Amino acid sequence: MAGLDPNSTSSSNSASESTDNSTSGSDGVGFTPIVSLGVYTITAYGTWAYGFGVLLEPISADTGWGAAFLGAIYGWAMALSGIGAFWAGRLLDRFGANVPYVIHAVVASGLMASALLVENRWLFATLFATGAGLGGASGFYTVTTVIVSRIRSDRPEWAINALTIVGAFSSPIYLPLTAWLASIWHWRSVAALLVTVGAIGAVQAAFLAQGGASPETGSGPSAHPIATLRRALTNPAVRRILVIYLLAGAAGSTIWVYQVPMMTGVGLSLGLAGTFGGLRGLCQLLGRVGLAGQIERRGTDTLLRIAYLSTAAAGVTLLFGRLIVGPDPTATSSALVAAAAVFAVLAGAGLGASSPLQAIHARSRFDSGDLGLLMGLQGLVLGVAGGIGPFAGGLTRDLSGSWTATIVAVVVVLVVAASLLRSPPDHKNNDNNNDGN
Repeated sequence: MAGLDPNSTSSSNSASESTDNSTSGSDGVGFTPIVSLGVYTITAYGTWAYGFGVLLEPISADTGWGAAFLGAIYGWAMALSGIGAFWAGRLLDRFGANVPYVIHAVVASGLMASALLVENRWLFATLFATGAGLGGASGFYTVTTVIVSRIRSDRPEWAINALTIVGAFSSPIYLPLTAWLASIWHWRSVAALLVTVGAIGAVQAAFLAQGGASPETGSGPSAHPIATLRRALTNPAVRRILVIYLLAGAAGSTIWVYQVPMMTGVGLSLGLAGTFGGLRGLCQLLGRVGLAGQIERRGTDTLLRIAYLSTAAAGVTLLFGRLIVGPDPTATSSALVAAAAVFAVLAGAGLGASSPLQAIHARSRFDSGDLGLLMGLQGLVLGVAGGIGPFAGGLTRDLSGSWTATIVAVVVVLVVAASLLRSPPDHKNNDNNNDGN
C-alpha cells in the first residue's frame, strides 16, 4: 500500500515498528548520526532559507535589484526544492544517503558559489535558485527525517524528534550571525561563507551519518516510481494529508517570511519586532522537547491539531494587539509588547512541533520501501505551499493596505487545516486492514 488510514496513530505504528525492527541492525547506533544530520540540516536551511532572507537588503542596495526580483529567486528556489525532493527521495531509497550528500556538497554548493561570481541578474538568479533548490531537495527535513528514521529504525519517532530539536537551532544561529557578518563584510563574501559551511555540513554527514537506503528486507523500493506515486494519490488518506500540509504550509511560510512586518504593522518598532522574531525561532524548541513521549500518549493527529491551533492562536494574539493600539500605528504599550511575546511563544511552539509531527504522521502512513519517494511528494507539496503562502500574503497586504487581512487569512487557513485532521467516520476501523509496514 502507498498510504494508510488517516485515523491510525503513530503510537500504534511505533509499537509495531519496534517489534519489526528489533533485529534490523540499528541496535548500538548512538547519538552521533542524529547530531551529524542535525548539523547538516542546520547548514542546509541556514545557507539560503534563512541566510538569503537576511541578505536581501544588502543585495538590493549593492545591485539595485528590487525586492520583487529577489523574492522571486527565493520562491523559485523553494519550488525547485519541492520538485527535486521527488528525485532526491528516490535516489535515497535506492542508493542511500551519500547521493543527497554529494548533490548538496558538490552540485548545489557549486551552483550557488558560481552565482556569486557573476554580475548579470538573470544568470545570478538561474544559478543561485537552481543551486538553492537542489540544496533544499537534498538537505531539508523531507530527506533527513527519512535518513535518521532508517539509521535508527529501532526508535524512528524518537530519532526524528531528536533531529528536529537539533535542527531548530538553524534560525537562532543563522539569522543574527548572517546579519552581523553582513554589517562588516560585502554580501557576496558572506554568502560565499554560508555556501562553504553548507558544503562542509554535507561532507561531515557523509562520514558520520551513513546509510538511509530502503531496507533490504521487505518490499524495497518500487521499480516503477511514477506508478507508485499514482497509486499513492488514489488513496484518500494520502490526498487528505497532502491537502492539510498544503494549507498549513502556506500559512506557516507566510508567518515565517512576514513575521517582522506583521509585528511592525500592529505597532511594534522594527527593533522589537526583530527581537521577537528571533524569540519565535528559539521557541520552536518548546514544540519539540518531549514530543516523542506525547506522540506515544496522544498520537500525531491530536498533536498536529494542537500545533496548528496554537499557531492560529498566535495570529489572534497579534490581532488583539492591533485592537489595543487602535487607529494610531505609532502607539506602543506594555500590553502590545506582551501580545508580541505571546505570539512568539505560541507561533514558535506550534511551528516547531509541526515539522517533526508532519514527518512522523506521513511516515506512519507511507509504504516503508518507497518512503524517500513519498516523502518527496510531501516535500513537493510543502515547496508549493512555501511559494503560494508568501505571495498570497503579500498580495493581500498590498490590496488591503494592512497586515490585518493577511493575519486573518493565516488564522482561518490554519483552523481549516486543523479541522481536516478530524477522523472521517468511514475510516474509523481500518487500522488492522491497512498495514504498509
